[in-house]
Amino acid sequence: MFKSKDNIFSKLVPQAAAFLKQLEFLNTPPVEQLPTEVARDNYEKLSRYQGGVPISMARTEDRVVMSSTRKTGIPVRIYWPTLQQLPLLIYFHGGGWSRGSLNTHDALCRRLAKEANCIIVSVDYRLAPEHPYPAAIEDAGVVYAWCQQTASALGAKVDQIAVGGDSAGGTISAALTSSLVETNSIVPKFQLLIYPSLDLTFKHESVKLFGDGFFLTKNSLDYYAANYAKNQNLKDWRISPLFYKKFNQLPPAVILTADCDPIRDDGMKYGEKLIHAGGQVAEKNVPGVIHAFMQMIETFPIQTAQSYSWISDQMRLLWKQ
Repeated sequence: MFKSKDNIFSKLVPQAAAFLKQLEFLNTPPVEQLPTEVARDNYEKLSRYQGGVPISMARTEDRVVMSSTRKTGIPVRIYWPTLQQLPLLIYFHGGGWSRGSLNTHDALCRRLAKEANCIIVSVDYRLAPEHPYPAAIEDAGVVYAWCQQTASALGAKVDQIAVGGDSAGGTISAALTSSLVETNSIVPKFQLLIYPSLDLTFKHESVKLFGDGFFLTKNSLDYYAANYAKNQNLKDWRISPLFYKKFNQLPPAVILTADCDPIRDDGMKYGEKLIHAGGQVAEKNVPGVIHAFMQMIETFPIQTAQSYSWISDQMRLLWKQ
């Protein structure tokens, strides 16, 4: 049944509606109309403004993981909430494969490390358009192997290593996990997928419903995909992990989606496929919020608090199995 735009916008919580009104008033050009460096700088500023007060860690350290495919190595930032032996989460930031950094997701990683009580290795993978697919996946694989090899030295439990990410970082997490299945490698304990982008054809109903006027737009999605996977087969599971065929061999997943997000259905469909294949899934769809809300502590204090708590509970349960 046809739904009017007013009815769709009525799904928003008041904070989301006010945030979108403010964006409309500011009349900021969309990301696809900005120079890449300006878009990246804007994302850094938004993350600082919205991220809240950074949570203190027992220890943090920036390191560089050596790589045969990246001469300068792969920068990572490691978070220790305590100095006890803990599980480890390898985290890949969002940003449309074109933006984002260790800094844009510093507040998110700190909070997740604290609430889930785990070490986090945040990965500064190469970005498009300078480094399109498969550069990010290659960097992810190198850091995953490094974490497996150095887990004990990091103070992590070797048998409790998981991967996760938000948005484009969800793509990387899921693609990496499937690649590890294909190579008969050690797979992660689980996947944490926060409003993940898992189908770059962008054909789902949520794209039609929320692809215009809800922060992340269909035009922006197409722009990001063109940067990341130009002239590639968008149904290749390495690019769109939703098209992977061996869901029965994938580890459990914790999937958080935002209800008013054009890529909401990506996470939901991925969860459905995992369940249908006999896999283990914990899912939560947060009503009335928009894409990237987990970085918007200032705008969504209640929804972020509840979501961090839920994610952390699910992670701790899976690490006990």
